Amino acid sequence: MRILIPLLSLGKSGGLKVLTNLANNWSKMGIDTTIVVTNNLIEQYYDIQCNLIFLDDAGNVNKYSSNKHIPLYRQLYLMYKYMIQVSHEYDCVI
Repeated sequence: MRILIPLLSLGKSGGLKVLTNLANNWSKMGIDTTIVVTNNLIEQYYDIQCNLIFLDDAGNVNKYSSNKHIPLYRQLYLMYKYMIQVSHEYDCVI
């Protein structure tokens, strides 16, 4: 099973803690779990032990954040575009 979790940031809000805990636990259970994040200036707060993908301001996939500010409307568009491209590869998108 493959699970994709799209997020706009990796800050320290409670909802992100729940999603990262779920992703880490699913990954420990052997479920292929990926978190995709648009690059932004918010520093990663929670430990992530599953696959982590960053989208840069052009929509390219990176393993590391470029720490470049991307306006919210652009982040939403990049995430939408990425989801259309890869959603058929995953069994579940949260």
